[in-house]
Amino acid sequence: MIRALRKVLWTLTWLVFCWSSAHAQAYQAQIKTAQMWVTLEGQPERAVEGAQTLPWKWDSHYPKQHGVARFSLEFMLDSSLYAKAKLSSQGLGMSALNMGNRYRYQINQSGWQYVGWDESTTQYRTKPKWHSVPADLLILGTNTIELELKMEPANDAGLSAVEVGDAAPSMNRFQSEIEKRHNSMVLVSSFSFLLALFAFGMWFVTKESLFFWAFLSNVLFAARQLSGFVDYPPIPTWLWNSGLGILFALFVGCTFKIAELLVPKPARLVQKMDAFYFWLCVPFLLAGNAIGDFRFYRAWLAVMVLLTMVHVARVTWFAVRTRDFNLRLFTVAAWMAMVLGWYDFVVIQLSESGLGKVRLGSYTTILFNIGLAVIVIRRYIAVKQDLFESNARAELEKTKATLTERQRIMTDIHDIVGAQLVGVLDLIRTGAPREQLEAETAEALEDLRIAIDAIQPVNGSLTAVLATLRHRLEPRLNARDIQLMWHVEALPRLANLTPQTIQHLQRLVLEAISNVMKHAKARTITFKAQSIYEGRTVVIQISDDGIGFDEATLASAGQGLRNMRFRADAVGATLSISRALPHGTNLSLILPIG
Repeated sequence: MIRALRKVLWTLTWLVFCWSSAHAQAYQAQIKTAQMWVTLEGQPERAVEGAQTLPWKWDSHYPKQHGVARFSLEFMLDSSLYAKAKLSSQGLGMSALNMGNRYRYQINQSGWQYVGWDESTTQYRTKPKWHSVPADLLILGTNTIELELKMEPANDAGLSAVEVGDAAPSMNRFQSEIEKRHNSMVLVSSFSFLLALFAFGMWFVTKESLFFWAFLSNVLFAARQLSGFVDYPPIPTWLWNSGLGILFALFVGCTFKIAELLVPKPARLVQKMDAFYFWLCVPFLLAGNAIGDFRFYRAWLAVMVLLTMVHVARVTWFAVRTRDFNLRLFTVAAWMAMVLGWYDFVVIQLSESGLGKVRLGSYTTILFNIGLAVIVIRRYIAVKQDLFESNARAELEKTKATLTERQRIMTDIHDIVGAQLVGVLDLIRTGAPREQLEAETAEALEDLRIAIDAIQPVNGSLTAVLATLRHRLEPRLNARDIQLMWHVEALPRLANLTPQTIQHLQRLVLEAISNVMKHAKARTITFKAQSIYEGRTVVIQISDDGIGFDEATLASAGQGLRNMRFRADAVGATLSISRALPHGTNLSLILPIG
């Protein structure tokens, strides 16, 4: 047992020794100081006193100015390292997180290598750099790298620490850094665009403002992330940087709007501050980049951080006092974004040590958007639930109203048909003629059928209602030798065609035709129905060729005409009666739809 344990320990020790030996053989040196010479625009080159510490930011030393900075970097190769570099023929690799804006370099006075030197809008500064140092350019002892960088104000120009090491490991580290940044941009922008599409769909369906601001914020942030794939902007650098800053500022402003929509009691003062922020961010950032003063952007970041603290404090207060899950989730995401945003502001923006480093705010936005996605989904489910319950209540109320109308119509049937049957019973008791009894009974039965027609479902089809009424009327007209001319077009559906409306229209038409049969001595009745004004109005006309009417008689009309006007008013229609040419009567009913 002890012997086996010793073998295991010896094997582990040997593996650790081999691993450490292999890594110890890899050469890597980080250059953190350099001699400098600066040439400001329109001035001769001058040396900067003392060794300068890297990272080094142009804006921190020469704000609002264009120029060229020349760095002299040194690294040592002893005999073993020099022999190794020569033996492998791979040379070394030189890398830096930030080297820009545009630059050229040379190794041991071997001749300049140019990178974007003559370009006017390059954005090489947004990515790490790596260059090969060929073995035949290396010398034993002190090696010198000269770097000349064209500097632009308010463009994050400068030089980070430069690393020199074995070519293969150096290249692997560089590729790993590039892939990490590339993948993070792809991940963040893709997720933001997907969430934006989802939020837009939710807003399109519900028209709730929370979904709109979620959509807008994610579109803005995704667009800003995609700028990392652009090396040569199609517009001047200052305008390009202004656009990036504005996109980020508006994205943060949208999150302020979302925070105010989530809290139960929005504050007017905070809303005014947000409006002030939105209105000023575009001109403020444009002005700062136009004159090349990076301090404008720093000042705006400070305002952004202060407003963020206000909103985080408010959502935290309400999250503690309420049990709103959405608000608590937003609060956690907001705290993470604020803390790491402070880190970006203090370490990356206010100090030179952050030059070239990845802003952590980009990663926190993934978590923030995940939280926002959960909130959007939960809010959509809640909205759909409210809409379902609202529709269910509306449907229940509609059903109750329909049942109430049907009950009222059944009552009318009982009263009208019941009175007719009582009249028939009296006629029987008084010994009335058989023909009179049959006529009264048939009329009562027909009224009963028409009343039942009123409570049958017609799905808003006025055409179906009129067709059923024609079927009931024709036998009466044929019995009196009156011809019915029927001209009914395809009519639009009426959303408010309730049983009560149907009954009013039935009774109105029946009263009109009954008057013709009893008083007009007509041989023909013409019934027309058509839609006008692009289907917004239905016109019903009933004309006859009878003896017409006297104006004085119409003015002193009885209960029948008053009932007709009452029913027209009940359905929102306009009733008019006029003489027909050359003789007869024309009744017109104008019924608006909707």
